[in-house]
Amino acid sequence: MDARPAVGDVSHGFPLEIRGDNDRWGILGAPREFKRGDHAVFRESLNIIVENVSAVPARIDMIDPDGGVLDELPEGHAGPLWVMPGGRLVMTWRRKFVLADVLDQEGIQRPEVLVFRVKLMVRDVGMNVGDVYAFSGAVAYAEVDGSRIIMQGVPPEGWTDRVAVPIAPRRYERLEVADATSAAGSSN
Repeated sequence: MDARPAVGDVSHGFPLEIRGDNDRWGILGAPREFKRGDHAVFRESLNIIVENVSAVPARIDMIDPDGGVLDELPEGHAGPLWVMPGGRLVMTWRRKFVLADVLDQEGIQRPEVLVFRVKLMVRDVGMNVGDVYAFSGAVAYAEVDGSRIIMQGVPPEGWTDRVAVPIAPRRYERLEVADATSAAGSSN
């Protein structure tokens, strides 16, 4: 599982989008300075790429969208999405935030707003085996200097954590159900 920028020139890093006139989105190219009271809306857009190397269909469920949405799913739904054997699925994840979200009440930077931490569960079609995968990588930088906030996208060398890693032991769901059933039966 891999994640890549969904907009802009990838060779220039992860592009952070900013909402401009007429609610149109544009790429925030160079670092840009804002004042704390400014109202700016930003959007992070990533393509999550899932390749199924197995011989059976894979079911993808969103466990934690990290405040974002997948374009492929109606808002509020977690899936499932399916990847056929040998197939590839590209899902576009987007999250919006405002400049005020970058700082907490005391004016201290909140890095979690600028990090991509999506969790997905991948299972086989019979739901026999399942793995939970998580991404964790910076998608934007904010530099806070007094009343100034300088926003920018992540340069290419900063976008290194783009591969999802398993975060829990593999689950054998049918075996777990069978074990629970036999344990309940033996206690009677």
